[in-house]
Amino acid sequence: MLPGNKTPTSVTGLSLVALFTIGSLEYASHGEFIINDVAPFMDGDRMMVPLRAVMDTLGATVEWVDRPRSVEIRQGDTVMTLPIDVPLPDGMGTPVIINGRTFVPLRYVSEMFGAHAEWVGVNQTARIFQ
Repeated sequence: MLPGNKTPTSVTGLSLVALFTIGSLEYASHGEFIINDVAPFMDGDRMMVPLRAVMDTLGATVEWVDRPRSVEIRQGDTVMTLPIDVPLPDGMGTPVIINGRTFVPLRYVSEMFGAHAEWVGVNQTARIFQ
């Protein structure tokens, strides 16, 4: 499970669509390995991932909104606006910008778009099922 969260250890009927590893620029999306210019990291007990990487994997689009400083994410009829540097509900983490890249709590954004996140602590990797 993801640190600090209760997430199933197996997800029946869903396909593995992504792997993100703490500190690694490489991630897997739909069976392809992709090199990113930023790596996931831990913020307390939350895995923070580059927003575009996880949203591309889940088939969502991302648009920057200047006022208030936020990102708008769309996937079909689902629309979510995440304000930057504002804590999410229920202590789910805080979207941040580091070195010009937006990072978001993986579990929160993946579950908002119908995916499931599973933490594999032995290799500091999160698996995303959809």
